[in-house]
Amino acid sequence: MPTDLTKSIGAISPPPGVDKQIQASGLNPTKNEIAIFWFVSNLMKVALAFLGIWVLFNFILAGYIYITGKGDTKSHELVKAKITMSVIGLALIIGAYVITAVLSYLLWGDPGFVLKPEISGP
Repeated sequence: MPTDLTKSIGAISPPPGVDKQIQASGLNPTKNEIAIFWFVSNLMKVALAFLGIWVLFNFILAGYIYITGKGDTKSHELVKAKITMSVIGLALIIGAYVITAVLSYLLWGDPGFVLKPEISGP
């Protein structure tokens, strides 16, 4: 019974295009470095960029509602709610990064330990 997984099922080559992503990440597939962590890190960056754009869109929409509201009380309440929720959302996004960096610094001495992990193989 083979102990090495490659001997038992054979070598698996990545699909077309994935090898370019692995090279761009700086990972070394011969050292068994895991590309999924790089993928998740990039996915989080895209998600946070999307959330930032969403907050900006809410601010612009609130400004438009305020301008076109012409002094209506309901529009002022809607604008107040939109801006309040946008600021709370922005604070949560920033707070998550700050708390993670502080905990990483306190536990491991490196603020980027959790935010930018360095994965190495055997």
